[in-house]
Amino acid sequence: MFEETAGMFAQVEHLKTLLLSDSSKKAGGDAGGSVEPDLATALVHSVEEERDELRLRQAELSHTLKQLEAENAELQTTIGTLREALFAAEGHSQSVEEEVKVCKSPPDSVGESIAFSGCPSAAFFCSFVPPDRSC
Repeated sequence: MFEETAGMFAQVEHLKTLLLSDSSKKAGGDAGGSVEPDLATALVHSVEEERDELRLRQAELSHTLKQLEAENAELQTTIGTLREALFAAEGHSQSVEEEVKVCKSPPDSVGESIAFSGCPSAAFFCSFVPPDRSC
């Protein structure tokens, strides 16, 4: 895109130089030779219009690029937040699974599991254990 624009600028400048040199050569000459300068002038105007269109297109694309970059940054932030939440949820899930496993252990080892596991429901289970057996 930028290379095309640079090429267009060079082409316009070259055509202007040719037009000026041609018109200075013919200034002292005959009046019937105005066809070539008219064609060159039309070509210069055409190239300038195309250059202006390319500049507008470049501005539009630049604006679109900035919008997409902002959207990308927002999405990256959202992805980071979701990853943090997922990590926290996985950690919580693992601790819940471990607690469920401890709490569902066989009845003969429940007292030992509760005493050493740190099961949050230990007080509840220990309230049902007879006083002659320790929790």
